Amino acid sequence: MGDEIVTQAVLLLWGGIAAGLAIGGLLGWRAGFMWGLGVGCLLIGVGGLAGAGHLGWHRWQAIDGTVATTGVLLDFSEETVNNADGRRLVVRAPIVRFVTPDGMEHRVRGLGGSQGRASPGDPVAVRYRPEDPSHAIVADAQNLWAGVWGLGMFGVVPLLVGIAATPWRGTRVAPHRIAERPRGKRAVRAHKAASRARLPATAATNDAAQGLTPRQRRAMTWSMGIGHGLMVAAFVAAWLLADDVGHAVAACFTAITPAFVAYGVGSAIRNRTWHAGVTLVMAALVFLLFAVGLWLFT
Repeated sequence: MGDEIVTQAVLLLWGGIAAGLAIGGLLGWRAGFMWGLGVGCLLIGVGGLAGAGHLGWHRWQAIDGTVATTGVLLDFSEETVNNADGRRLVVRAPIVRFVTPDGMEHRVRGLGGSQGRASPGDPVAVRYRPEDPSHAIVADAQNLWAGVWGLGMFGVVPLLVGIAATPWRGTRVAPHRIAERPRGKRAVRAHKAASRARLPATAATNDAAQGLTPRQRRAMTWSMGIGHGLMVAAFVAAWLLADDVGHAVAACFTAITPAFVAYGVGSAIRNRTWHAGVTLVMAALVFLLFAVGLWLFT
């Protein structure tokens, strides 16, 4: 898979970012901040997912028709790269040797940072094209799918933020009333007045719980309790795997995922609306995606 495919995928992401900023900014100015934020994030998410889909499809096509074999890790070559802050980092890229059925020896170089747990002499999975073994790739998760996962995260996270932020119901403003919104000092005074009119958090929580049946109260209590227990388990798992930072964070995020789902169920029962619960479930999905990436690529 050539660099032009990667460039095209990144351009799709940047196209989504540009569209999100432009259309989201215009919509935020015309219809309100939350509409602008929600639609802008949705467009950015679509761009990221389009880039991930484009890259994933071409990666699948590149793998199709290849043959799997096992090579041997020869050594690591060091290369210098610049990170996002402009600092120079030294990364180690694996050099793998494999032999085709005709007895010819070939070498392939993996991505910098991959096979970090392996040592020279260890077996390494390789895929190559029988008609041209020089077109080979180290067949681990990082070399095959890290780019797809990265672009997918740039798509999923803003997409979920957009779904949660967009005021889908009951917040549409008629065009002739947009100009009547308070601005400047009037907006500040209106915000302060609305804040004073709100109930204290404890009173609001108790009022929200009013009217729940005993069965609903038990379900809410059990959901919150399960969430608390899983959060404790998440940090215990991270502590037990402290020697391996990547897997420690992955284990922590894995346990946090069902904890947020449990919190979402309890929140939905307590508030008698699905919106708060779905927002927490979306957060759980983000933690799950990060956990999968950490388990695969570290």
